[in-house]
Amino acid sequence: MRQPHFLVVIVNYNSTGYLERCLRSLSKLELAPQEILVYDNSSSPRDRARLIELTKEDYGFTCIFGDKNLGFGAGVNRAIMSARSGWDYVWVLNPDMIVAPSSLGLLSDAMTSQESDIASPLILDCNDKIWFAGGDVDTKRGRATHVGIGEAFKSPGGDVIESTFITGAAPLVSRRAWKRLGGFREDLFLYWEDADLSLRAMQAGYRMIVVPEAKSWHHQGGSSEGGVGPTYIYYVQRNRIVLFREYGPVYGLLFGRGGFETFKLATLPFRSGKKDLWQKVVASLRGMVDGIRVTL
Repeated sequence: MRQPHFLVVIVNYNSTGYLERCLRSLSKLELAPQEILVYDNSSSPRDRARLIELTKEDYGFTCIFGDKNLGFGAGVNRAIMSARSGWDYVWVLNPDMIVAPSSLGLLSDAMTSQESDIASPLILDCNDKIWFAGGDVDTKRGRATHVGIGEAFKSPGGDVIESTFITGAAPLVSRRAWKRLGGFREDLFLYWEDADLSLRAMQAGYRMIVVPEAKSWHHQGGSSEGGVGPTYIYYVQRNRIVLFREYGPVYGLLFGRGGFETFKLATLPFRSGKKDLWQKVVASLRGMVDGIRVTL
């Protein structure tokens, strides 16, 4: 019986400092992937130069250099289209992820035994607190939640966690699910692609799980130039409206059951530090206006 083939895809944008640590952790996997592809989304000349240097080291990956920034979803999709044929599972990783040596093997075993097509490792933050251990997408309120986020990590048991939302930081997806779902949505550019994929996976009847024994660590914001800045705020605002408008009216999303989430996002610039405050305020307003405009 042929062993399954694993493809790892990482989209890089000015993140080679984190990427090197991610590649180093991949090189220590007990179950090694057959192919690792890094798609560079037109990073700065300095970052690209460092990426070229990394290709000369013993990390066993291939780099694809894009001539413009396509966004996260499109970058993942282009990399997968460039992969060698024959892969059975694709593991999409943010460049700021570090994976435990046993993680891929545990994910693979759990997906087989649980008849699942999409799985995520347990994801911890830099302080070993829970960042992702399952979640849910609420289409009425326009939000995606992470179960137990910020809580202290306790040694996991053997049971997998059923989830209706899988974060885009480290999903392992079967070939049949990826092909049927058509990959990530590309018009969002950045953020909410994982919520969209999770919703479509649920509608298609795919089972999604989190495997607590498969551990990984995430440096939030390391794959998008600094976390909560104007770019983050703009696309989170815009894409929330673009995505959830498909599941209900904009009015309800902004002022009805989704009103509290709207308020939280509108005040995020004031809760995320004084740096670039007015740029973040403008980005928030632009994101909301552009999101409404796209849905008209």
